[in-house]
Parts: sequence; structure tokens; C-alpha cells
Amino acid sequence: MYFKQVKLFITLLLCLFFNSAWSQNDIIHTTKGEEIICNIIKEDSSNVYFKVGGSLSTVEASLNRSQISSIQYAPKNAPKLPPMMQSPGQVERDDYVAPTNTAIVSPTKEPPSSPQKQNSFSIHVGISSPTGNFKKTKLDTNDIGPGKTGQIVSLQFTHMLKKNFGIFFNGFFSNNELNSVPLTTKYKYNTDSTWTAGKANWQSFGASVGLMYYKEFKDISFFGKINGGYLSLKYPPLSLSMHSVYTLNYQTVTSDAVSFGGGIGFGYKLFEDLNAIFEVDYLQATCKYNEVLIIGEQPGVTVPQTVSITKRDVKQTYQNIFITLGLSYSF
Repeated sequence: MYFKQVKLFITLLLCLFFNSAWSQNDIIHTTKGEEIICNIIKEDSSNVYFKVGGSLSTVEASLNRSQISSIQYAPKNAPKLPPMMQSPGQVERDDYVAPTNTAIVSPTKEPPSSPQKQNSFSIHVGISSPTGNFKKTKLDTNDIGPGKTGQIVSLQFTHMLKKNFGIFFNGFFSNNELNSVPLTTKYKYNTDSTWTAGKANWQSFGASVGLMYYKEFKDISFFGKINGGYLSLKYPPLSLSMHSVYTLNYQTVTSDAVSFGGGIGFGYKLFEDLNAIFEVDYLQATCKYNEVLIIGEQPGVTVPQTVSITKRDVKQTYQNIFITLGLSYSF
């Protein structure tokens, strides 16, 4: 009888002792309202590593800090005993290094995608290829000649209104050399003499505003756009000569017109905020020149005859296809 009482008294003391030891453990409160009583091994900026269980079944695990609402640490001055009577060999030391073959239970979570940047600035260079009436070689009465394939450079600012829709502002400069063969052929037919032409260019400046549809597929993007704006087209300052003696000089003049067009393009992400752009655009406008002055000399009966010709209401259709490569920076 006395032995049983002593045994019961010792059992109660052990229960009180272990309850006290258990209360000195760390407690992790999760965002789901759970409590995990454990021994925290180590922590870093993204995870908390801990042990739970006893000597027969100790489990090492970790939780992402986004899943933890708070941590209740055991007092620093209190003895921190391993839960469930861990053996001395399992007590954590300051120089503890987790075994490489220990399975860490850590919930995986995909990193959040970066938000779409609302603005972008891009620069494009490429070729401008005349088409339609701007390419035809059969000349009407007042025509000077079509354009050849030339060069274009443009700048563009884009602002996204929604995820897939935005507005853009574009400015460009294009240079197309004049194809003078149809004009010299026409003069040869009319005068029965050979004429040569100097180099001259159709030069255009433009600014436009438009709407864009944008769709992104991981590192590749697609966009389509329509636009309207302003075009300034400079008449070529051409010089014609016959036998290197008689000359006809076309005086340059500029015409302004309303333009419209559209285009499609593709982008490829080089870095987080930098994309390579391939784009094809079409632009059209009808320009009208009130007067085009031609001055020079032509053969006379005895001496060269001075020539001054004024062409009025000269119309020129501008139709160009721009094929460009560029870089776009998002911010």
C-alpha cells in the first residue's frame, strides 16, 4: 500500500514537470487559426524551421512566413526541454546543421506575377516602302515621279488604359528617294533629247494618335493599332539637265495633310522592362500643292531661252508601308 502511494506521488511530479517543460516550448500561430507547439530551429527572411514530436517520432518542418500570423517564443531564461522526453542526443545545439537527407515539409507557392507597367517608350528604325499611287511609274500631267524604298525613324509613347487596351502618340521622319526615270523618259519623248536628273527626295514628317490592342503570352506579345494624325510632305527639289547646258529646276514646297493608317506588331521580352519590337505599319494621306515653280533654260532659235513654269493645284498621294525594328522600355 505504501509503495503504490509513493509511485502515484512520483507520477504526479513527473506530469507537473513535463507540463512545465512543455509550456516553455515555442508556439506558432498560423493564419488558419492553428497553434503548433514546437522547438524553433532557425529562421530566415522567408521561412521558419522547427521540430515537433518526441524521441520516438521527431519531425522537422518549415512554414512560409506568409502562413504565420504570430510566434510566441519561450522565455530566454527558462530551460528549454525537448518535447516528449527527447534523448540528450536529440537536443538542439547552437552549432546544429540540419541533415541533408532530412525531408523538409514546406508548402509551395508560386511567386506573384509582376504587375503590368502602364507606360512605355519605344524607338523604331527601318524601311519605308512606297505603294499604290506613290509607287506608280505612269505619270499624269503634273506628276514629278514616285518614291523609291527609303528609311524611317519613329518615336512612340504608349499608355495602357486597361490590361489589353491603350492609347499611343507617334512621331516619325521618312525619306524616299525620287524615282526620276519616268520623268526623264517623258522629257526625252517630248523633246527628242536625253535628259539627266540629279538626286532628290520625298521627305515626310508626321505625328499621330491612336488606339492599341495588346495581348501578352509569357515572353511574347502581340499588338494591333489604328491611328490618325498630321503629315507634312516636302516636294522634291529636282534638277534636270540636257547636254550639261540646259537645266530645269523644280523648286521645293511643302504640303500638310490629314493622315490615317494602322499596323500590327510583335514583341519579345529581353529583360523585365525591355522588349524587342517588330512592326509593320501602313500610312496614307493626300497632299495638295497650290503652286510648283519650275525655272531654267531650254534651247532657243539662236540663244538659250529662259523658262519659268508654274504648275497649280498639284496633288500627290502618299502611301507608305513602314517595316521597322525597335526597342520598347516599360515604366
